[in-house]
Amino acid sequence: MQILDLPNELMFLIFHHLDDEYATNALLQTNKRLYALLNKSLYIANAHSPAHQPSNGRPGMARSKLHHGIDTSPVGGWSTRDEYEEYETPLDDHGYPVALAAKRGHYEIVKLLLEAGAPSDEPTDRKNTPLSLAAEEGHLDIVKMLVRAGCNVNAEYVPPVCYAARDGRVEVVQYLLDNGADPNTIAPSRRITALELAAWSGHSEVIKVLLNHGADPYFNHRGPKVMPLCRAVDNAHFTAAETLRDAMDLSKIIDSGDPNDAEHILLLVASAACGWDSILRAVLERGTPPDATVSDPNVLRFVPLKHRFYIREHRARDLPLSALAFACFYGRLEAVKILLEHNVSLGEGDEEVIQNSFVLAVMGSHVDVITALLDHGANPNYRQQYNECPLMWAATSPEVLNLLLDRGATLELSGQSADSILEKVLIKGAVDGMKTLQRRGILASPLIFARLALGWAVSGGTRMVEYLLDQGYKVEPNGEEAQRALSNAVGDFDVDMINLLYARGLVYDLSAISGQNIFSYLECSGMMKSLMYYPLLLDHGTDPFQGEEEMDGKSPFLEAMGGYDARPIIRYMLKTLDGRNINLEELKEILDLAEEEAIERKKPDVIPLLHRAYWRKKYEGLP
Repeated sequence: MQILDLPNELMFLIFHHLDDEYATNALLQTNKRLYALLNKSLYIANAHSPAHQPSNGRPGMARSKLHHGIDTSPVGGWSTRDEYEEYETPLDDHGYPVALAAKRGHYEIVKLLLEAGAPSDEPTDRKNTPLSLAAEEGHLDIVKMLVRAGCNVNAEYVPPVCYAARDGRVEVVQYLLDNGADPNTIAPSRRITALELAAWSGHSEVIKVLLNHGADPYFNHRGPKVMPLCRAVDNAHFTAAETLRDAMDLSKIIDSGDPNDAEHILLLVASAACGWDSILRAVLERGTPPDATVSDPNVLRFVPLKHRFYIREHRARDLPLSALAFACFYGRLEAVKILLEHNVSLGEGDEEVIQNSFVLAVMGSHVDVITALLDHGANPNYRQQYNECPLMWAATSPEVLNLLLDRGATLELSGQSADSILEKVLIKGAVDGMKTLQRRGILASPLIFARLALGWAVSGGTRMVEYLLDQGYKVEPNGEEAQRALSNAVGDFDVDMINLLYARGLVYDLSAISGQNIFSYLECSGMMKSLMYYPLLLDHGTDPFQGEEEMDGKSPFLEAMGGYDARPIIRYMLKTLDGRNINLEELKEILDLAEEEAIERKKPDVIPLLHRAYWRKKYEGLP
């Protein structure tokens, strides 16, 4: 008997016992009769299950769902966790069809949903409105549609103009302001204004639009009037800072109030960072101490420096920083000279290297500023309590290295000092710095101190690794150091580095690190954080079905059953079975264990994948 000989009642019974929509869709596509019979039922059943037309932008499919009765209100039927797991990043506001389509920029989907009666201004679980999400992404056509539909341009929790200003959506900001958005609105979630958000992100054109519509450049409900300007300085957005400066009467601020208050100190530091020499002189002449520091961690946090300052970064956030520190790091020579004229301290007594102005100038590779500081008496051999010295921070700049060495800098060849500078050179990939140190005799035999040189060099890139190996550095193939380097490369998802380690014969495959299954190794070390690792590892021979003692004897395949991204990961792993010589009984044993694990981990959604893998194997090769 053929399947078409079965009565409709039996076909519906089969339909209701299939695992999921994937299997149902495969069945109804086999012939026209089944399609006509089951297609409507599939849509109806799908109304409260994963369906991502709002996010994928398929108007025809969305129209069919609406035709078959799907609810347009915010329910799980439009997008659920099972569906968005397949994306590299989960969607923030799943379950809200208008918000989802607005965020993705699908104009026709938004239009269809609104015409079908979907709520246009319904906030999501995260308090986002469709308008705020469309504004954030810069979808001007959708913003206009939603505003015409009556959406609130001044939504209380997430004002659309704040989102648009933060992300530099000039046309959207302009349109929202023209249609009643408050230019001085405050984002409650961040407690800062749209102008501050634009300044923080460095969007000068947005700042101009906001100012032209009446935004107050002094407005800050929490503190000093120069806060919006400081937001721009904090992230080194100097053009944005200049735009705000030109809209403010800074001389009035300088001439009023206590010269020791936060307003004046912030202006002192900001003007030094930006190189506004006349303003800096005016603040100093008003009586603000040149050594005054900003200690509030929420104000002028020196973000660009702290992103580069990778040692003890967790402590750097709360350190008080001076005007000289900012001027040195950004290479503001005239500002440095002005501060030195006022007998500013170089900060050599401070414990943290980030507070030492001379070291900051070295880190910024500003030769003219370094020279001025040396002429003023800066110590080229200043050592911080962790044995760091300026030479170590100059490792990436041959010009600065030569200047410091010419002015008396030295480096004791004790193990810790030599290893430290070698580590910095290798991690930064500073091949030219390595050559300079070797040429000057500082590291005539640099590799005798290295115990982790290859691992450091991996962080510095392929050019650094090739130079290290070409210098005669010996690494045992597949040995401990090679395995550590492989771990670093895999952890950085550096495919070029992995291929280089293969090409130089240092590693043989990706099946294991230090004798441990690489999946298990990465899971145990907390490095398996992204779905993108799996294709890389599987394509290089990693076995996801090998049990590990470190995982209580379970294979990575079984462990994956409990993961957040279980479905796509299981799919990747099951694909590797296609090329394996495994009989049906062995496969069934693997899949049965996996099904038990899925049930125990409360992951029923992966079970259909296991069933399909079994049936594919059982009937492979059949016509």
